Amino acid sequence: MQHTLREHLIDVRGELSEALALRPYDGATVAAFLDGTGLRPRHTWDQTTRQAVQIVTDQAVLVDLWLRYRMATLAPWPKQVWRAALHEKRRS
Repeated sequence: MQHTLREHLIDVRGELSEALALRPYDGATVAAFLDGTGLRPRHTWDQTTRQAVQIVTDQAVLVDLWLRYRMATLAPWPKQVWRAALHEKRRS
């Protein structure tokens, strides 16, 4: 179950990142301003590129915080499923 959940979370993170990258931004997309930024020195970035990098960084932080929160609140769920399964087994 843990492996499957990890795969789903990776998929969710990827889909959110892709959706953000394709969003319109300053006449292009966020991805257009990110393209190649990792290969260029920061001092060569223009203001729009810096802002695009900040948008992506902020989104990554928010997604990670959201996932941590959801995982913390998910903890009781496996125990509830296990108890329900035991209850059903006893009834049968």
